Parts: sequence; structure tokens; C-alpha cells
Amino acid sequence: MTLYETEHDLKCQRHAMERVETLLDCSLEEIHRRYTADWLAFRNKKPVALLEYKRRKYDHDQFPTIFLEFLKYTLCNFYARTLDVPFIYVNEFDDLIGMVTPTPRDILESKIGVETSMYRNNSDDSYIMIHLPVDRFTFYPKK
Repeated sequence: MTLYETEHDLKCQRHAMERVETLLDCSLEEIHRRYTADWLAFRNKKPVALLEYKRRKYDHDQFPTIFLEFLKYTLCNFYARTLDVPFIYVNEFDDLIGMVTPTPRDILESKIGVETSMYRNNSDDSYIMIHLPVDRFTFYPKK
């Protein structure tokens, strides 16, 4: 799933990981790239959430919706339900960090589209995407 993450992406992700640990009062463990989520959160040695992280290179309010790959939602939601913990979608923007626990209603009410990354010239980089409204996210300062 994480075929396109660079060393810089991973560095940003690890920095955001520290902030999210503070915000959620938990410890995060990185999950191997063969899984669809990035982190599993623990509190008192018990799993408390499954998290997917995405770094966005714009401010949080630049667009009315935020993409989430449908397959990531489906698999993360499946894993989280199996563990009996919430799935949290974390987006780091240039200005803030946003978090949401997507619901089936979010998906049913979402615009669905097939999207191709505009940053990479790769025809295999197209996915079914859902659009989560920005107002569904809770935002926090990055520091």
C-alpha cells in the first residue's frame, strides 16, 4: 500500500506520530507496510485505535473535502472492527493536524470517484476515493 512513500514522507510521519501520541494519550506502533494502516495505538498495553496517516501539502481549509482511498477505509475499518477499536484517519496539513473516525454514513453520503495522483506520472496510481467533508475532522495545532 505504501509504494510511494519517500524518506522525507516517513520522517514527516514519524514527527506527526509523536504529536498524535500526545493528543490521544497513547503510544503508537508503526505497522509494517504490508498492512493498510500506519499505526496501532496502545494504552496500558491494550490496543485502543488503528490509524492511517496522510501528509497534505496545503492548509486544512483549502478544499471542502479530504480524500480517503476506499480500499484503505474498507481494510482499516475491517481490521479495527476485528480488534474492537476505532479507525482514525489522521491528516497532517501545512497548518494543522486533523483527525476523524469515518462512519458508514460518511461513505454513503460521500462523492465517490476514481482519482489519479497529479504528483506522479503513473497510470497505476488511480484509486476509488471517497471525499470526507472537512467539517467532520477535529483539528489540532501541530505543536
